[in-house]
Amino acid sequence: MAQVHVCGHRDLPRIAACARPSHAITILHPEEPVPQIVGIEQCNRLCLTFDDVSTESQDWRSVSRADVEATLALARAWTRERPLLVHCRFGISRSMSLAYLAMCDANPGREDEVARRLRDAAPFAVLNPRIVRVGAELLGEGVYTKGLRTMGVPQGGAPGPIAVELLLPSPIAATPGS
Repeated sequence: MAQVHVCGHRDLPRIAACARPSHAITILHPEEPVPQIVGIEQCNRLCLTFDDVSTESQDWRSVSRADVEATLALARAWTRERPLLVHCRFGISRSMSLAYLAMCDANPGREDEVARRLRDAAPFAVLNPRIVRVGAELLGEGVYTKGLRTMGVPQGGAPGPIAVELLLPSPIAATPGS
């Protein structure tokens, strides 16, 4: 099945070697160098540069609509034969937020379930409200309201890499008389 891996830069070499992703989304701060990922063709890699801020600021670069559109375009073009890797400095907020949006796009109307899956896999995770708000402009308001409500505040635990299935299981239809 198609997996989405999320990690910080520290774990990137190990996760890339073990998971062997075909596509990657790299999120950097403006001054950070682009890390190498062996085995990913340049056309299957997206490098974004923005700070982990939740509001517009003159001092910081926040995520743009074009950043989120490019993320969704790469996730939609991903063949799902090998994993998608999303990483940022710590693998807690920016990368988790973009992974959340890619998963919501693949599982429309199931934002609560996507958020619960990420929360279960990453109790330390935080959705960046600005990233999710921009995603909601493209995918629908439920992405914002349900995602932030369901994820809530971090539940603790040491940050580390995670892997989750992209597609949620199909809901089981109720049978008559049950």
